[in-house]
Amino acid sequence: MTHRYRSAVLPRLAVILLSFSSCLFAGNFATPVNYAVNPYPTGIVMGDFNRDGINDLAFTVCGDQNCLSTGSVQVLFGHGDGTFSLGGVYTAGPAGSTADTMASGDFNRDGTPDVVVVNNAINQFGNVSILLGDGKGGFLPPVTYNVEGSTPVWVAVGDFNGDHKLDLAVSVTTTDSVSILLGNGDGTFQAAVSYPVESAPQGITLGDVNSDGVLDIIAANQCGEDPTCRQGTVSVLLGNGNGTFQAPLSFAGGYSPLSVAVADFNGDGKLDVAVADACGVDPTCVSNGSVGILLGNGDGTLQAMSSYIATGSDTARLTVGDFNGDRSPDVVAMDARVNDFTVFLGKGDGTLQAGVDYVVGAVPIWAVVGDFNRDHSLDLAIADEIGYEVSVLLNSGGTRITLGSNPNPSRAHHSVMFNAMIRPSLPGFGVPTGSVTFTAGGKVLGIAPLRSGLAKFPTSALPPGRHSIQANYSGDAQYNSNFSAPLVQIVMP
Repeated sequence: MTHRYRSAVLPRLAVILLSFSSCLFAGNFATPVNYAVNPYPTGIVMGDFNRDGINDLAFTVCGDQNCLSTGSVQVLFGHGDGTFSLGGVYTAGPAGSTADTMASGDFNRDGTPDVVVVNNAINQFGNVSILLGDGKGGFLPPVTYNVEGSTPVWVAVGDFNGDHKLDLAVSVTTTDSVSILLGNGDGTFQAAVSYPVESAPQGITLGDVNSDGVLDIIAANQCGEDPTCRQGTVSVLLGNGNGTFQAPLSFAGGYSPLSVAVADFNGDGKLDVAVADACGVDPTCVSNGSVGILLGNGDGTLQAMSSYIATGSDTARLTVGDFNGDRSPDVVAMDARVNDFTVFLGKGDGTLQAGVDYVVGAVPIWAVVGDFNRDHSLDLAIADEIGYEVSVLLNSGGTRITLGSNPNPSRAHHSVMFNAMIRPSLPGFGVPTGSVTFTAGGKVLGIAPLRSGLAKFPTSALPPGRHSIQANYSGDAQYNSNFSAPLVQIVMP
């Protein structure tokens, strides 16, 4: 029996089942800005596709408004201020196929990001397609590769054999396997080789979980070894460094695990695993979903999972990032049966705080993390499958720092005043408080408190020469820590 999670089948009922939290936009993100796109965006990636130095977005969609043509990739061009404009639509795979999920990487090593798309179709074998970027924000026609199975679900990109050429790992749910396609470095790939996992693999991710310097594969198996397809597992395939993988290690993964991510959640230098469990801790699958954390032992094995209940049901996807600037990874989980997602801030000890709810468009199914307004704080872009839109949420903890000095040039043994102005990136969130540490060449000059967003620090201790000065903001309860661009202070003899 084939098991495959297909978000699009979730409901068109989801539009009726919307639930709203009383805490719509509390926490670290501003109100979403929604961009209308082609129907059914299901995967989303970030990259500088037009090579202007600004992050853009690419996402899988229907090829037309009625979903009658072949699945496609659509682009939103970033402007660097957190806003985007709609780009082109590019065929993603063979005729009649749907474009489901995707990943990005520079497969032909020309400095322009490319994308790989997972395609599926009724009565056809699924596949993956490579769309090479043209450097202008568009893509060349797709080149398709078989994956040793009929229903691929997820693709991850990494260098598995140490040749500095990107390879592909693809989960294939019908064969309970992960297929490896080694890259040739010119945008083409070798034939797929399959490695078994447990039943119904869904999301996969990559990381060095046994600390040997080689990428490993972590897979979320929706059914595990459970014939009722409730109690799933997490498989770890340790890499040999030559493009091959060892037999899988298996760990309990909760009820219906659908995606995985890796990060060091307890700060011990060993990668841990986060799992999105669609059914949460409820084997009947009628309650909210959850995120599970499996701490890594550093040898490829994982500890028992701890679960954190999401704010919505059918927690299908997750991603990680440090959203509050405390250097501990946080988790964002997509609650696909409603129109919200959950942010779990990490405590740095391997545990997570209670989830905070954010409302976006109907059926948020995929998220990508990036700094879209260039304020050094991580933002989110979310594909809302049934809403036919991409929601962009800027981090409300972001700031901008203006660093100045007077005089410049200055003279040795004479005082120079450094001034750092800290302003919110987004209006309406209050005046930053805290302190600023001033450094010269990485060495601390002194610390000054913020008063009405301004920190001043005088010094006469700089010797003659050119000095790279930087202002480092501490952050406060509302705003993330941040740092300024370097200022060159010239000190004359």
